[in-house]
Amino acid sequence: MLYSLSEDADLSFLGERELIQVAIGLYQVIFRFDQEVSISVEDRFEITSKSETWTWTPGAKNVAESLVSLLGRVVEKVRVLPRSRVELVFSGGMQLVITPENHDYESYQITHAKDVFVI
Repeated sequence: MLYSLSEDADLSFLGERELIQVAIGLYQVIFRFDQEVSISVEDRFEITSKSETWTWTPGAKNVAESLVSLLGRVVEKVRVLPRSRVELVFSGGMQLVITPENHDYESYQITHAKDVFVI
């Protein structure tokens, strides 16, 4: 079952979570945080630092270094943007923006303990 994420969705549980693991697959990237929080992405996302932006789409292999640089960082800000996009701002100013583009399939899932958002 696929859902859209409304801009007033409460994702505050992502705040102050530390990114403790990144699992990189050919068609999926999983971000695991402390406190039983994870985000699995099967669609597009961007990582932005102060000087660069990296884009990942399924099958891309060009963002591994930028993903590793997020490890140990804490989420300082969470925003739900139009069109079910989610923005996480990490300590040090790096940003992760999940941007679903393929609306025929699941784009990402956010899991918090027993709650699961499937977009």
